[in-house]
Amino acid sequence: MNKKTVTILIIALMLLLSICATSCSTSGTNTPDPYEEQIQLGYKYLSEMDYEQAIVAFDKAISIDAKRDTAYIGKADTYLAKGGDDMIANIDESLKVGYEVTQSEGIVDAYIRIADELVEAENYDAALELLQKGYEATENEKLKEKIAEVIDRMSSAFLKNLYSLFEAGNMDGVWSIMGTDEFNGIAAYVTDTEPVCYLPMSTIDAKSGNGVGIYKMQDKYYVEKSDVDYIMQDKYFVYYGDYADNMRSGHGIWLMIHERGNYKFEGQWANDKPNGEGKEFDTIRITEATYRNGLYNGDVTYIGDSTLHKFTCIDGVAPKVEELNDGSYIVANDINGGPIRIGHRVGSKYGVKGYEY
Repeated sequence: MNKKTVTILIIALMLLLSICATSCSTSGTNTPDPYEEQIQLGYKYLSEMDYEQAIVAFDKAISIDAKRDTAYIGKADTYLAKGGDDMIANIDESLKVGYEVTQSEGIVDAYIRIADELVEAENYDAALELLQKGYEATENEKLKEKIAEVIDRMSSAFLKNLYSLFEAGNMDGVWSIMGTDEFNGIAAYVTDTEPVCYLPMSTIDAKSGNGVGIYKMQDKYYVEKSDVDYIMQDKYFVYYGDYADNMRSGHGIWLMIHERGNYKFEGQWANDKPNGEGKEFDTIRITEATYRNGLYNGDVTYIGDSTLHKFTCIDGVAPKVEELNDGSYIVANDINGGPIRIGHRVGSKYGVKGYEY
């Protein structure tokens, strides 16, 4: 018997005793309440791990009085104890129907309590799935706050480990951990406006000091043999460096794993974007440039294995050296006289990955 089942059985027994106490205290003066009798029977079956009969009893209670929330919550508790691949769908269906009928705050509290049970079992994905479904069903802000709390708890240990790897200068370890299912699982809950961060010296009110965070941005994905040169797609980046007043500010490192390998930018940040001097390290070259809001703004140098290109950009756009027929144009020839030339697309702006378009 696992910890989750034991906890549910304890809750069932406590509720059963509470119901019995209420029933016993009123049995001398009132007619037994058929609804409460079915609830009592449902939790009795649940405490005995007879899940099918527990569901039958709770359904009978609903048929007696659909406006009371206890039976819907009892069914959800039963599905949690029962487990299985359809556990979350069944729990949500019970609570969602209950909320539609009763509009009870108790249903909202049940979503939170059951999610807490899942978190204690370290089943974060299931807890977040249930909370998200609950928020969609109820639009209750308590559930939205709980989602953020669970994401923070889930990501905390991972981010602390990631931070320690940066602090130790173990970049191989950083790249390795960024390629794990755990990283992808946490990143899946990062939004465009809500990164997950760890700053050991920050306060509750403001993120300041040195820290690490996972961010969702859009990056160019180049499409070969297509009518389009590239499309924009969601990517997850890691930032390590300085923060001030909830924004990246100071010296920072910006990493991403993409289809062509590892990408790294290191340089100055201000107002939550690359601003100032910096370097990019990609699989084919090193780029030295000045950046404004993440875009090239000033002299740009591309350094390849045997090539060197220099050009100037203003807000990510370089002047044309030669126009081509495919919607692109040359911005720089190889200073060393090699055949490789640097081309840009008309209408695109270039800079740090996640900021160019």
